[in-house]
Amino acid sequence: MGTKRIVLGLALLLTVGGGLGGTTVLRWKLQENIDRQRELQRQEVQYRHSSETNAALIQLYKKTLASLEKSQVGFPGDQVAFLSAVEQVLTQEGLEKISMTTAGVSPEGKISVAVQFRGPYYKVMRALAEWRALSSLVRMSTINFNMDRKGDVQANTVLETLIGLSPRRAGGES
Repeated sequence: MGTKRIVLGLALLLTVGGGLGGTTVLRWKLQENIDRQRELQRQEVQYRHSSETNAALIQLYKKTLASLEKSQVGFPGDQVAFLSAVEQVLTQEGLEKISMTTAGVSPEGKISVAVQFRGPYYKVMRALAEWRALSSLVRMSTINFNMDRKGDVQANTVLETLIGLSPRRAGGES
C-alpha cells in the first residue's frame, strides 16, 4: 500500500504541477494576446484618424482645384501681349525703363523678360504688385534693388510666363 500511495501522490503532484504550469503558460499567452489586441486597437484608431484626415485633405484639394478651374487666370496670347502688359505697368506708374530684354519664346512656350527700371520706392513696389495682379499668370523669378544717387530705387527683375497656353494645357492636361 505504501507504493500505491507514493505513486498516487506523485501522480497527484504531477497533475497539480502540470495544471499549474499549464495555467501559467496559458496566462502568459493570454496576456500576450491581450497586449497584441490593445496594440491592434491603438493602430486601428491611428489608421482611422489618418484615413479621416486624408479624406478631409482630399475634399479640400478637390474644392481648391474646382475653385482654381473657375478662376479667370490665363496666359498671354503671344510675346507682344506679354511685353506690352509689362511695359504698360511701368508707364502707368511713371517709372523710367532702363532696359527690357527677352531671349524669345522657348519651344515649351516659356518667355522670360529682364526688366531694369528706376523710380521712387513706393511706385516701384506698386509696379511689382501690379505685375503680380495681371490677368495673365506671371512669375517673378528674381529681383534686385539698389538706391541710386537721386534717392530713387533702381530695380532689376526677371518676369516669366507661358505664351498662348490655356490653363489646362499648362497644367499638363489636354
